Amino acid sequence: MLRRLLLILLSIQSYAVSLTAPSDVLALQSIKSSITPSSIPTWSCLFSWNFTSDPCSLSRIPSHFICGITCSSSSPSRILSLVLDPAGYAGRLSPLVSNLAFLTHLDLSDNSFTGPIPPSLSLLSNLQTLPSPPTPSPA
Repeated sequence: MLRRLLLILLSIQSYAVSLTAPSDVLALQSIKSSITPSSIPTWSCLFSWNFTSDPCSLSRIPSHFICGITCSSSSPSRILSLVLDPAGYAGRLSPLVSNLAFLTHLDLSDNSFTGPIPPSLSLLSNLQTLPSPPTPSPA
């Protein structure tokens, strides 16, 4: 009985400990909420972003955060790469993307973002790659 209680307490504690920096979780939540829900297919990476589990946890629920992010091994974990699959997401890019201070790679290719590029994107001093959309060929 005592052993079972200890196992239950340990499992509850593992869910209570956040591995990902809160500012990074806030950024991911804001990015997802700024995308038009009807443009998020059920088979997409973004659909799997369920914030009931920690984005960088190795023991996260298998159907949560199946793809799209790469995390650091530091404590707290930081988002190093954000790659949205080419699912045709529509919406605006959240200015809170700048909370991802350790981001080195951001790929939003083949999606339908509208509006201005958030000026806060310039605050990502570690950003090394930001693929640009293809230039339309002249008709």
